Amino acid sequence: MKRFCMWMIVFVASMCMVVPLAWCGDKPDFTNPDAVLKNMRAMLDECSKSRCRDCMVKCGYGLKTLKNFLKANPGGDQSILKQRWQPCFEAHRDADIKPSASVADKKVPSAKVKVAKAKPTYDRSKFVVSGLQLGGDMNTQKNRFFYLEAYGFHKKTKLEHYDGILQRGKSSPGPDLIRNYKCSIREAPVYIHFEATGDGRIYMIQFEQKEDMEVENVQVALIKRYGKPSKHHGNYIYWGCDRGLQEGFCVKANVGTRALTIWAHDEDIKNAAYKAYRKNVLKAKGVKSGAKF
Repeated sequence: MKRFCMWMIVFVASMCMVVPLAWCGDKPDFTNPDAVLKNMRAMLDECSKSRCRDCMVKCGYGLKTLKNFLKANPGGDQSILKQRWQPCFEAHRDADIKPSASVADKKVPSAKVKVAKAKPTYDRSKFVVSGLQLGGDMNTQKNRFFYLEAYGFHKKTKLEHYDGILQRGKSSPGPDLIRNYKCSIREAPVYIHFEATGDGRIYMIQFEQKEDMEVENVQVALIKRYGKPSKHHGNYIYWGCDRGLQEGFCVKANVGTRALTIWAHDEDIKNAAYKAYRKNVLKAKGVKSGAKF
């Protein structure tokens, strides 16, 4: 029985040496400099084997600066140790490093073929922020509007401008042709600003909750709702954003100890609506489209 128990202990220990770090606990003991250095070396080794440049650079730099710091401060400092460790950990995590190939796999002749990674698609219906769905109808939340304005074309004056059309339950006439709406919702500690197309489709949401946060719990809840992020950067979590913050689909969240902010944007919805609006305005003005030379 003792031999069996000893064998199991050795087996579990060896597993923690060969499988990804996340299987055996991501965070080392930050009161123990040797444990932090060992953890970073292990991550650097995995990054090197996977030839992940960003991961190699950040872990290599973090390891070097941490060693220099410990030379001058042998006792270490928990906050500094974590500060040097964090970028390496994030780069290793985002590299999505898989376990090493089996011996059987290694016997198969390998040909280096670059396969383009398919860009993930996102279900807009999942991206709901305080009742507002990206790409959804703004009118489902109409009773919450604090202030609403609309930009558009006035047939009588032939002018285009913003008009306040709803404030604290009182409505006013707006443009004849509407390009977009801007709206604010104030429900302390939650503050929301969003924009929608002329037919009410939401293409941008800015959400802020000013309140003490349990950072890790909130991050877990965000990922559970919106799915696997496309990347992390510090406290920011991103979904999409492959073409930049102002192009295509992009959602980012920042979880702090005192506030949560979420910014969701779909430029494709906005661009399609603006293009249709411009055609309608030209038609209302009696201007025929096409070159005039």
